[in-house]
Amino acid sequence: MVILASQSRYRKKQLRDFGIPFRAVRPSADETLLKRQWMAKNGIPRKPADFIRLVQFLAMEKADSVADRFVTKGSIFSARDIFIIGSDQMAVVDGKKLDKPGSHGKAIQQLKSMRGKTHYLITAVAVVKISRHTRSIHSRTVTAKIKMRNFTKAEMLATLKADKPYDCAGSYKLEKSGLQLVEEVQVSDASAIIGLPLIATYDLLRKAGYRA
Repeated sequence: MVILASQSRYRKKQLRDFGIPFRAVRPSADETLLKRQWMAKNGIPRKPADFIRLVQFLAMEKADSVADRFVTKGSIFSARDIFIIGSDQMAVVDGKKLDKPGSHGKAIQQLKSMRGKTHYLITAVAVVKISRHTRSIHSRTVTAKIKMRNFTKAEMLATLKADKPYDCAGSYKLEKSGLQLVEEVQVSDASAIIGLPLIATYDLLRKAGYRA
């Protein structure tokens, strides 16, 4: 059984299109609290490596929070192996993270801060496997290096109107008209940009013992 620890419509569509049967379960992890806990221990992230560790941590915590529901005092409710996928994504520009904007005004601010610059879109995936006697977790991170054009205000507003990327870190959808704002993308797995790095996900699943 494969469980996606997310209610993201983008990640659900990715897995569905990829052909892996799954159930989607909302993780119980409080992302805001987890970020605070991580920063209290590790400090405010400033370098790309710091953000990579933070995103990995969040992906693993999301998967683990769902795994906990299937484990009680070391026993598994089902004898079948369960593979739980957690993922997290963060855009970083000038050493600052960009969360989901949530509004038109914040999306404009985010895009302006990236205009003519190179930023990083960091996506982590974690796979927790639980069975009758074992529990293991593995993760992988894919970082996209994205150089934005010195786009005009009209171009920016046009993509916001067309795509409404207010639930996307960085305020763009590169799989849609947001690609018009980009000059260059360097990434090992283009699917990571949408929210779930499918190549890494499938590799982790197979290494954990999943078979279609």
